Amino acid sequence: MMGSGKSSVGIALAERLGWRFTDTDTAITETTGRTIPDIFATDGEEAFRDLESSAVRDAVRADQVVIATGGGAILRPRNREVLWSRCWVVWLAASLDEHCRRVQSSERRPVLDRYSDPVQGAGEVLAAREPFYASAHFTVDTTGLTVEAVVAAILDEWRELAP
Repeated sequence: MMGSGKSSVGIALAERLGWRFTDTDTAITETTGRTIPDIFATDGEEAFRDLESSAVRDAVRADQVVIATGGGAILRPRNREVLWSRCWVVWLAASLDEHCRRVQSSERRPVLDRYSDPVQGAGEVLAAREPFYASAHFTVDTTGLTVEAVVAAILDEWRELAP
């Protein structure tokens, strides 16, 4: 979900593991030369989701990579299938208040543009996505944690689950 810390945690986790880091939103902006809000506004959400699916497929082809996807990537069954079969999927959970606090001063969030009340919108988006997020291999609640603490929790959980 937006504001969960995917990019910050992903970068720190990759650094700790000595792996590469890939952010699918960044891959999309670099490939298209456009911002995510521009793609949403000009081409629509479906076009963005097509680009996102392509970025997910490209990202999972690499070995030893930490991938941060946009929060909506899990909406497409094929993305879930590819991610869950090739990766350890971690849901970085947080309270709705925490998500909203973290994104209030950041870039525009096109998924929330359709709502007159962004907090209500974030709640609806989270409620719709939560069943998909909950199917991750494991969950780390990031509320009140530092990036370093989240990375440590992921590594602890991963070590328990890895063969």
